Amino acid sequence: MTLQRKKVGLVPHLNKVKHNFIYFILIGVLIVKKLWPIWDKVKADLDRKVFNGFQLSFVEIDGDKQEADLNYFEVEFLKSAEKKKVDGYPSIYMIKGDQVYEFEAAPSEDNLKEFVKAVL
Repeated sequence: MTLQRKKVGLVPHLNKVKHNFIYFILIGVLIVKKLWPIWDKVKADLDRKVFNGFQLSFVEIDGDKQEADLNYFEVEFLKSAEKKKVDGYPSIYMIKGDQVYEFEAAPSEDNLKEFVKAVL
């Protein structure tokens, strides 16, 4: 069975970042199969939900196949961050207004939900 992920172009989403949206971004490749069920569960629970006036929107980028989206993310959102490039897969970020937060724990359903709560 081949794992297929829906591709979402990041550029149309993020070149119009609204301050009332939070973008929860997973940057990875299809090889990161163990993370998808966890990501999908958290996404099913939280995508499009509103927290403190911010709507959470989930976005996935395949780092191997969506190079333009990955480059756009790095140039536009990591320009003032300590790390200017995504340095490995999976990488998980939240964008809230002009702030970028990187998830740095082991990905689990509880950890991802705690990260969302902490940022919001």
